[in-house]
Amino acid sequence: MGGEATWEVVWNREERTLALVGEPVAELVLSWPEIKGGGRGGKRIGRYYRRMMQTWKKRWERELYWEACLDLVACRERSRPFRPWRAVLEGEVTLQRDGLLSLRMEAREYWTDGRPLRVSVGDVWRLPEGTPVELKELFPGQRLW
Repeated sequence: MGGEATWEVVWNREERTLALVGEPVAELVLSWPEIKGGGRGGKRIGRYYRRMMQTWKKRWERELYWEACLDLVACRERSRPFRPWRAVLEGEVTLQRDGLLSLRMEAREYWTDGRPLRVSVGDVWRLPEGTPVELKELFPGQRLW
């Protein structure tokens, strides 16, 4: 319990608009956690989420951007309106006590039709080690997690 006062989760945020010849084609919103005062374990956890953010950002700046550009061109050829695509990575703390930290992250992509593609992940970490907690530790029993 004593570890609660020594560390905190701070959320970093980045927003970008990607354009083709000056016209917006994709909007990116990225948010990822950083552990302040968590020692080596906090740094390890922070690296994990920075890598996750970089992976999504790279996908959105390449494949998603290219697809959005092609969609823009197709809309212009058919004299149809174009709505910029949107990609969001954000998360929340779901548990922070007794040296445990649980985070849920969600990535959403909004394409032409406006319906989101969603990917959600959840992790439970042990501080100060910065190691993941296995499901069988949280939910004991005979289940094969």
